[in-house]
Amino acid sequence: MGYADSANNNSGESSGKNIIRDCATEVCTVGGVRYTSNTSIPGNDPVPLKDGYGKPVLDSSGNPMVGPSRANLDTVANEFKADLSKGKEFRQGGEWDFQRVKDDSGRYIFTESYRDFANVAIGYAFSGRQMGWVEASVTADVYALFKSKFNEPMHPILFSLPKALVYDYQQGDRVYQSVHPTPTPGVLQRSDYNGM
Repeated sequence: MGYADSANNNSGESSGKNIIRDCATEVCTVGGVRYTSNTSIPGNDPVPLKDGYGKPVLDSSGNPMVGPSRANLDTVANEFKADLSKGKEFRQGGEWDFQRVKDDSGRYIFTESYRDFANVAIGYAFSGRQMGWVEASVTADVYALFKSKFNEPMHPILFSLPKALVYDYQQGDRVYQSVHPTPTPGVLQRSDYNGM
């Protein structure tokens, strides 16, 4: 399963062979139309990520996150909940790789500003399966041990993952819980007091 390689991964991208990083300096053609901005491609325009309370979701540096308009986190969570094998769609170039859009030549247009969002989507989907950010992190840590290389501060316990990536998984879990609150077993809820 390619979870960790959906973000922050320097392996395979540093060569730039199949990656377009900037449509302003490289040719980006999608659906026969040439674009001069990564975010002007239909479905790739930035949308602020907000939690279930309408508050902006912040990255590990405290900046508001954005994701592509084509992304629907509930659809991802529902499909992943129904079929665990759909996790492969988080890999580079997969259906849920929200950092990349394939151009007409088969190269991937990489949108750096969606890096955190792509990881939040993973945490969100795992939370939808009632697995949470820990399961997402452990799964990604094992994968990253063999498949990924990172050039940023690493997590002190999950040695193969950057701190920021684990933070994003936590944010995905938190956002899912804010959108779909689930009662904690054994804790009385307000509805338990009705009629008392």
